[in-house]
Amino acid sequence: MLTVNQFFTAGQVVMRSDLLTVLPRHFLASSGIGLRLAQRPLPMSMPEVHVDMIWHRRQDARSEHVWLRSQIMQSARR
Repeated sequence: MLTVNQFFTAGQVVMRSDLLTVLPRHFLASSGIGLRLAQRPLPMSMPEVHVDMIWHRRQDARSEHVWLRSQIMQSARR
C-alpha cells in the first residue's frame, strides 16, 4: 500500500510498478497517461465525491483570482 497526495502521482506510480489505484474516470482523459493504463469499472458502487475550492479571503476580490475560480468552476461543470 502506498499513499500519495495527487491523482497524477498515483497514475505515475502505477505506470512504473505492479500496483493499482482507484481514480475518478475523468482524470485519465486529462492526465496524458490514460492510454498507457488499463482501466476497468469497480466491482462495487461508490458514493459521489464532494470537492470544494478554498482560498484565503484576501484573494476574494482580486481579478486574477476571480477569473481562475470561474475557469475552474466552468471546467468542473463539464
